Amino acid sequence: MTSSNLDASAVGRKSERQRSNCTIGNPRGSGELRARILRYHPAFSAKQAQVSTRGPTWAGWMLSDYDAANLPYDSAAVRVDRLEESAKVLKGLFGPTSFSMHGKHYQISELDGLPKPVQRPHPPMLLGGGRQQVLSVAARLADIVGINPSQRPGVIVPHEALDQTAERIDAKVGWVRAAAAAAGRSMDEIELQMRLLSFRVCRSAAEARSSLAAMARRLRVDPALLEESPALLHGTVEQCVETLQARRERFGSAT
Repeated sequence: MTSSNLDASAVGRKSERQRSNCTIGNPRGSGELRARILRYHPAFSAKQAQVSTRGPTWAGWMLSDYDAANLPYDSAAVRVDRLEESAKVLKGLFGPTSFSMHGKHYQISELDGLPKPVQRPHPPMLLGGGRQQVLSVAARLADIVGINPSQRPGVIVPHEALDQTAERIDAKVGWVRAAAAAAGRSMDEIELQMRLLSFRVCRSAAEARSSLAAMARRLRVDPALLEESPALLHGTVEQCVETLQARRERFGSAT
């Protein structure tokens, strides 16, 4: 992955089959990435997305980013609303003609987003989150929906796996399905993505059980809860393959 126009341009010159994703979410990478929406108007981010393989716009959930930038930490509703407008701006500017939008956060009049992306209609857009509001936005607008733990307090919480139990993932996927249906979208149009909070390939099933038990003791939770959580994957190669296939069948997750 590249993080600058210069890096991505160099990759593009060497590759005949480069494909980009337009990722909109709340990653744990550098604060620079998480805070981009605080500094960049999506109209300018759209230009970067033509050549960058890393997403241009984030809703911004981490309180420390706002504190460091001396910016007010808006409510989740405001931040998600701003994110939704940003996604609409990006998709509009990726379109074949000039784009206008007059929203609460962004006003654009007859702006043509140039250069146009090679990938049509636009680079695949990933939008992720952990609560119903942002996942509903993702279901309406994104090509890839990231199912994440909720981090509503604005800080990294120690028990994220508790919001990534199989039952919680079922509920989150249900929100996505309901919002997609309400927007007239088929789930065939949407790829579900989940990230692993902990991954370990073990030499034996006994070692995998021991690994999960040790983690359960640290988190003070039932080991069975972690064993079933889609956020964790501990096991032999064969166990990991079988578990991933079962999760794909249950949740529809591709990654």
